[in-house]
Amino acid sequence: MSEQKVIDPSAAINQINNTLLALARLAAANNPVEAKKYLGAAVLASRENGAGDEFVFEIYRKVFPGQDLPATYSLDIPVPKGQ
Repeated sequence: MSEQKVIDPSAAINQINNTLLALARLAAANNPVEAKKYLGAAVLASRENGAGDEFVFEIYRKVFPGQDLPATYSLDIPVPKGQ
């Protein structure tokens, strides 16, 4: 049986943040309108839940530099197929 590797929590957070940033950039390249909607909603949800928005807002700013969060959100985010 192989040994389990213990990763420093700050290193793990950095890796996760970089992965999410890459995925957000990919989503924005394919469909910027939907990506902005989902990332904006994630920022607001984090704020409303009291979790803070440091990581998710940083990703939003890097994917959409110089662009404000959308002022309003509609509920027209489609339900994924199969749900």
